[in-house]
Amino acid sequence: MLQKFIDTVRIEEFGKEEQKDAAALEIRGISLFRKIAIAVSNVKESIETKSKVAGKLAKLDLPTFDGDFLLYKYFRTRFITLTEGYNETTKKIYLTNSLKGRARKYVEDLIIHDGEYEEIWKQLNSHFGNPNNIIDATLKAFFELPRPSKDIQEIEEHFIQSKNRCTSVIALDHSPDELLAAVYMLQLPGEVRSELEKKLHETGNRESETKFTFNDLGPLMEEYIRIMKLSSQKNEELGKSKSN
Repeated sequence: MLQKFIDTVRIEEFGKEEQKDAAALEIRGISLFRKIAIAVSNVKESIETKSKVAGKLAKLDLPTFDGDFLLYKYFRTRFITLTEGYNETTKKIYLTNSLKGRARKYVEDLIIHDGEYEEIWKQLNSHFGNPNNIIDATLKAFFELPRPSKDIQEIEEHFIQSKNRCTSVIALDHSPDELLAAVYMLQLPGEVRSELEKKLHETGNRESETKFTFNDLGPLMEEYIRIMKLSSQKNEELGKSKSN
């Protein structure tokens, strides 16, 4: 009789344990279902957000920029105006899609590593917005324009391009003396020009770091030539002493 009672109690306890396990399993199932539902909702929301962004991108008539120094200011002004009011994440998508060719390659590291929107602009400005680069490109575009043939259409096209490039040169706001000095600097070897520009920057007694005349260049060029001649003479003397 006692044994039967003990067996009955054991069965009841076992039943309670099964009920507890079933309840725990049900709770875990509900929790898992909720997590799946939340994950699905997040994915759906992400897809909808990307679709909306893609839709906005498709509707905006954004300019593109391929690295032409002469077009950088226009591109930057128009791009910033057209994307005003959007958050930085969206504007970065617009910007990276608008950059082509050399311009995109110049900031490709930032694009690949998800750099900040402002950092991309900073890197673009440092090169394509550099006043010296813009001046060089403007002068080269004017003076290196190919001569036309006798074909009347080529002559017409040459005139239009010359007129437009002349406008760009005038927009530099250089005096004739400053323009002539800038053209002269373009003809110098890179290392010579770099040294002179460094010296011009160090003097700092002009209104603008990008504007200078032959009067500014004169003393610097004289000193540079003197040093280079002395260096050349020493090398010659050293060469003679070794040969003897």
